[in-house]
Amino acid sequence: MGAVEIESEWTALNFLRLRMRINTQRVVPPSQGKKTSLRRSWRSASPLTRIEIMVGIIVAAATLIYYGATFFQTRWNFAREHRGYIVIGTPTFHTSTNTLEVPLENPGKSTVAKVLVHANEATMNLNSLTSTPQNRMVNGWGQISLPPILPASGPTTFNIPVPGLDIERIKDARQFVYVAIRVSYVDELSGTTQSVPPVCFFSAPIEPAREVQWPRCDPSVVIPEMEKWDENENPKYRWPSIP
Repeated sequence: MGAVEIESEWTALNFLRLRMRINTQRVVPPSQGKKTSLRRSWRSASPLTRIEIMVGIIVAAATLIYYGATFFQTRWNFAREHRGYIVIGTPTFHTSTNTLEVPLENPGKSTVAKVLVHANEATMNLNSLTSTPQNRMVNGWGQISLPPILPASGPTTFNIPVPGLDIERIKDARQFVYVAIRVSYVDELSGTTQSVPPVCFFSAPIEPAREVQWPRCDPSVVIPEMEKWDENENPKYRWPSIP
């Protein structure tokens, strides 16, 4: 009976020792074990193996950058090829209504909406070929909202008032008409607001045919002058309505 008790006590003591050893043993997280394994593998690798690993990492990064750039370039090219945009055409006089008709076209592949035209106009009258236009100028400005313009749908026109228009005086170089046009719109494909580079035209007679042509002028020079004439677009110079 005494031998059995001693053996039981010995077994219990060994069990406690084993349990204490398990509780005090350090548990290594799997992630830390992987890091240690990778670190050991790198340290034990030969110089040639290390070079091969570095080259592989560089090639993988370069491939990822290449395909990413190609993806965004493809998207940009698609948007550029399929977007809508506006082209401003050459003005035409309408002497019956004393207006200047300006065409807009959309040669793109998507509709443009919320088209807003901002225009400035100035008519200079000369009493003779050698006089100056001081105190003989009529000017104004205004904004025109146009409906959506479909792609390849032909010209959409708007009219600018030209008070005191006299086509004969224009042909004799005794009257000059200046017009500056700025256009903004929304490209429905991208949903972004775009703007057309500002353009400026002026009337110029052709001799001896007595016809009128519309060469372009420098908008960076003429538009600030026209805004100055309109006193920075004072409401008193704004067109009451668009014919």
